[in-house]
Amino acid sequence: MAKLKHYFLIITAILCVFVSVSYGSGSINNYFSEAMTQADIDRIDKVVQENMNDGKIPGISLVVVKDNKELYKRGYGYSDVANSILVDSNTVFELGSNSKAFTALGVLKLENDGLLDLNDLVEEHIPWFEMKYQDTTALITIEHVMNHTSGIPFNSIDNIEESNSEGAIEEAVRTLIGMKLQSRPGERFSYASINYDILGLIIENVSHQSYETYIFENVLAPMKLVNTYLYRDDVPLPHMAKGYKIGFLNAKEYEAPMFPGNKPAGYILSNGNDMSKWLMIQLGVDDRSAFDHDLIESAHVNRKFEVGNDVFYSAGWYIDESSGVIFHGGNNPNFSSSILIDIKNGIAIAVLANLNSPFTRKISNDVFNVIKNEPVAVESVFDMYMQADKIAVTAIVIAVFLILLMIFLIARAFIQLFNKKRVFTSLKTRGIIGILVSLCFLGGLGWIIHKAPELFLGGVTWKSVGIWAPKSLPILSFIILSTGLMACINIAVGVMIPMQRK
Repeated sequence: MAKLKHYFLIITAILCVFVSVSYGSGSINNYFSEAMTQADIDRIDKVVQENMNDGKIPGISLVVVKDNKELYKRGYGYSDVANSILVDSNTVFELGSNSKAFTALGVLKLENDGLLDLNDLVEEHIPWFEMKYQDTTALITIEHVMNHTSGIPFNSIDNIEESNSEGAIEEAVRTLIGMKLQSRPGERFSYASINYDILGLIIENVSHQSYETYIFENVLAPMKLVNTYLYRDDVPLPHMAKGYKIGFLNAKEYEAPMFPGNKPAGYILSNGNDMSKWLMIQLGVDDRSAFDHDLIESAHVNRKFEVGNDVFYSAGWYIDESSGVIFHGGNNPNFSSSILIDIKNGIAIAVLANLNSPFTRKISNDVFNVIKNEPVAVESVFDMYMQADKIAVTAIVIAVFLILLMIFLIARAFIQLFNKKRVFTSLKTRGIIGILVSLCFLGGLGWIIHKAPELFLGGVTWKSVGIWAPKSLPILSFIILSTGLMACINIAVGVMIPMQRK
């Protein structure tokens, strides 16, 4: 009897662990505050799962804090689909552009220490830095850079190369040499990620330390953010989420290139546990943090750089004047994040995902509505990557059918030649013109494909498309060119071996 009881306890324990791991594709690190009702938990689970399904997101880490307490912390889905590893609060994700708020605080700390002023010209701290607007040297200040009003174009990110050198940030900033501004500094908001790489280089030059060392010692360490990383190699391997990218109608594992030179703008890494602390620090309720909260508040100040619709940008945050909410999204080729902070009501939400998706923002907004006990907004989310993938897959199917059809026609023509239903003939003027026109068409098609990203995607190149866009898009460009080539071959065959006249 004692043995049966012993076995029963073991089996019960195993079942409890299994249930806690399996429930909702979540993890054993889930936390729900007593303030959360089961109805609220169910509503949050519902909106997260629906958005994950709609966006084909493999894994999500969600954190909600209210005042100085964790309200909700949960992992959904998988950090590694192939090995069935679940997301939990220890799972580490790239933050994307939510890295910018850390960099901005580094600059504000330097200003507070009297080592720079936001009104300083960038060239005061980077002597070789010079950009022109309408052939005149532009006067770009640190504040212009911090608030994306420098006039640097969005496609400047296209020039950043992979680099493992210690001077990667400087290499990234030097790609701006010779580039012309799209607007006068301070004239209008225009988001360009490389602005924050400029700030990273200023931090290095002013502090005489590497960007990573300065941010760790002066921002992360005082905040006790022990699970926020500046080097991917520092992340414990079991905790690092695999990144994914949409391709052929599903999320596929994708190891994106790393750009250390773009780290101040988009390559800090963190997990749900540290995001919980980070949110409380932003709310000013984390007693563990030794970082000067006055600097946190100064980052939230509206510096009157309007984005639109009563939304302004300041030091790594968008500020909604009408609601008092600050927020920011982050997007890397295979990760995304969304942070939303309602300082007035003491509510803050962080969503981390291992897929570049606009649904992370939708999740943060939906969860915010649930916490406020308001209806979840019914709105469609436009995911340009998913839409591009659907169009590309459809076009590939059609193009492959056309290629097969033309291969059949070419093969049939040579069979007819063998059966003497066709005959070789010398090229006449009309035939030569036809072949030349088809070759010109092929050349024009190749030029359009080559220039398509520049013409339709904000001036970037195929290099960026290959990194960011669905895997189906570069394949489509090759298939389209192949279709054009097969069409030219068909025309040439028709001209050179016409059917025998009866």
